[in-house]
Amino acid sequence: MKRVAIFTPGGVAREDVGVHIPSLYRLIVGLSDDFEIVVFSLLPFQQTNLPTFCGKAQVRYLFANPTDHWLKKVFLWVRTFAAEHRKKKFDIVHAMLGLIPEFSAIISARLYSLPAIVSFFGGETDWDQQPSKKTLRAVVLEHLTRLIVRNATTLTLLTDFQRNELIGKKIQHRDIKIIPHGIDTTIFMGIVKRSAKEPYHLLNIANIAAVKDQRILLKSLQIVCREVQCVLRIVGADYLDGSLQHFAESLNIRDRVEFYGFIPYQQIPEHLSWADVLVHSSRHEGQGVIFVEAAASKTPIVSTRVGLAFDLDSKGILASTVGDPHKLARNILKSLVDPVTVQEQIDLAFQWAQDHPISWTVSAYKALYNITFHP
Repeated sequence: MKRVAIFTPGGVAREDVGVHIPSLYRLIVGLSDDFEIVVFSLLPFQQTNLPTFCGKAQVRYLFANPTDHWLKKVFLWVRTFAAEHRKKKFDIVHAMLGLIPEFSAIISARLYSLPAIVSFFGGETDWDQQPSKKTLRAVVLEHLTRLIVRNATTLTLLTDFQRNELIGKKIQHRDIKIIPHGIDTTIFMGIVKRSAKEPYHLLNIANIAAVKDQRILLKSLQIVCREVQCVLRIVGADYLDGSLQHFAESLNIRDRVEFYGFIPYQQIPEHLSWADVLVHSSRHEGQGVIFVEAAASKTPIVSTRVGLAFDLDSKGILASTVGDPHKLARNILKSLVDPVTVQEQIDLAFQWAQDHPISWTVSAYKALYNITFHP
């Protein structure tokens, strides 16, 4: 059985211990059926009740202080991998979800002449939000990204949106594969949807953070509320210390917005059942798993043109330019009052979700492992 080292900054513990990314967890569980997998997971805190397995995959936790220099974290990853490799040799190194684990994996693979798969799962392609004003951080991230891509045996991306970002940055790789993250569609298929009517239910499931740009969402809501009665529910942890709530008050729409905060993953179907439309206003997404969850639940999707919304623009998702509240508002209204168009988009998105479940994603990576391995 081939032995694979997976480098990740977290997300592989069970949901009940609070360090959990459902799509990543299910991917590794599926891969562990056919491969001997050791996950090297870096966490910013000590916790005693973390599980040591993810499916059949063994999990090795590395603990580093959040204030530690990133090179110190790289050294910790490389050193821990080296110790495990000396005990029993690995065949493949696979890094995902962040430039630091990906850089660590590249170094580890080069040290032992192993193939390295790098999977851009998040914001790895979003380091120059203001290209005309490059900060030192952006310059470092750019050089790090180029180094990682240049040394990866295979680069996997979630969407064509990410591929286009790399092309725009003049970053190329000889072997790029697009492998989106599927979900367990059965969790969302039994959702009962209400008949849309005023007051309409708009849903946003995303952490309150600058990149999610919910200020644009609130501006769009203000426009929509001039035409129809509606209420917006925002579900996600607040990383902006209440500033979004104050912004809603300044727009005189605070009574139209419900802030739910963080919720466990198993409660997402309940909120999708409530929603007449999912609205996403993010400036950037690698993919956006919530798009797939909404598609599987037959919830109409309106979004900025990022991640999967770029790939499925007018082929399952109504997408508009980033940062434009008027176009976002027009698509929200269209999703509420144009049932023919909406049903077409629902059907297309639902079919995409059915064609790309988590089992499809697992099979794609299993095939990639088998191709990448060389004795």
